[in-house]
Amino acid sequence: SLLESSIYNSMADVYLNKKDFVQAKTLATKAIKMVTDTTQYYYLAEHYITLAKIQFEAKEYPQVIISAGKALRWGKTIWVKEFEKRSYEILSEAYEKQNNPVKSYEFYKLYSEIKDSILNTENERQIKYMEGKFEMDKKQKEIELLNADKKLTDEKIKHDKNLINAFILGGIILVLALCMAVYAFANKRKANRKLHS
Repeated sequence: SLLESSIYNSMADVYLNKKDFVQAKTLATKAIKMVTDTTQYYYLAEHYITLAKIQFEAKEYPQVIISAGKALRWGKTIWVKEFEKRSYEILSEAYEKQNNPVKSYEFYKLYSEIKDSILNTENERQIKYMEGKFEMDKKQKEIELLNADKKLTDEKIKHDKNLINAFILGGIILVLALCMAVYAFANKRKANRKLHS
């Protein structure tokens, strides 16, 4: 299964770090053999890169070139630039160790180009992320300003409503006071007429 092959590949990396190249190579080869579906290029490329790294550390440069070449072929098939980059780097170093500076330089140039391409892609992704974040922050600020403006407008409307209600209440009180004054004045006049008659 693919999961088991990934586990064996990881174990091969561990043995590589321990400098136990025989065990590392055995595990990497087992990981490759477990990928029975040859359309699983991702796993094949990953496992062959591990095998090529082990072979490089064991100074088996002709085998490194074969393994890294297979990893490169499968990495290109699935367009995983990271696999291509690692394959070019391993091939460049292997040819250098075999005293073939022309091939080493050729693969180093390819490695450098794809590394720059990956870096440019990552930079573009980060720029787009930052632009998107800036736009989101800008819209958030606009929303906050609109909410603050709405709050101020609501408070002004409430204040104006209270002021209108106060004027209406004051007007009603004034009219009632005026009515009471007219009523009192009319009663006083009536009382004065009764006294004069």
